[in-house]
Amino acid sequence: MPKTLAHHYMHAVVHRYLMAVNSADLETVVSLFSGQAFLEDPVESPPIGGQEAIRSFYASPPPMKLRLHLQRPIRAVADEAVFAISGSYERSGMHTQIYPIKHFVFDQPCLRLFPIAPMR
Repeated sequence: MPKTLAHHYMHAVVHRYLMAVNSADLETVVSLFSGQAFLEDPVESPPIGGQEAIRSFYASPPPMKLRLHLQRPIRAVADEAVFAISGSYERSGMHTQIYPIKHFVFDQPCLRLFPIAPMR
């Protein structure tokens, strides 16, 4: 296997992640993570690790309809991708906008992502 992942592969995974989140497709979101994946949400909070913990994180109430949009081109090099997104959701009658920078580190043997700096 090449030392670096193909840019088109990382771009495709990022787009698949955004589509799955926007359609509330929990199983697709979770399937993008390897069994050793972890995330921090917000950044610098205790890491959430493993697919079951990540599933619980994405499934946790209160339910909300989150809409994410890519704001700038995806920057991909070696086994990492960074991209700016905007998001909006409504919870308890309050509309909120977010503008996070996402950082995905890909696990080459599994070809699955490790989001390590997800949205706030």
